[in-house]
Amino acid sequence: MAFVENKDVEEIETFRNINASRNINGLNISISEFVWDEDYRKAAIKAYDSIKYKVNTLDVLVKVKHYFGYLKACDALYESLKYQTVQYRE
Repeated sequence: MAFVENKDVEEIETFRNINASRNINGLNISISEFVWDEDYRKAAIKAYDSIKYKVNTLDVLVKVKHYFGYLKACDALYESLKYQTVQYRE
């Protein structure tokens, strides 16, 4: 990470700490958190923005409203099916 500035490292560590507080591994992105929690979404975009090469795809997902709508619909469908299938029952 020789080309990463201190502020970029701080953004990445902030996001890693947010994930740790929500039981999400490392720098993985929780689609549910990204879709429904604006603070999480902003933190993910800032962290990814600090390491992106050309285009921040997370920022594009949010700014292009129909893509973000599709993401919300997919997550809502996944969450509803999760509680209806035997696979997720204890």
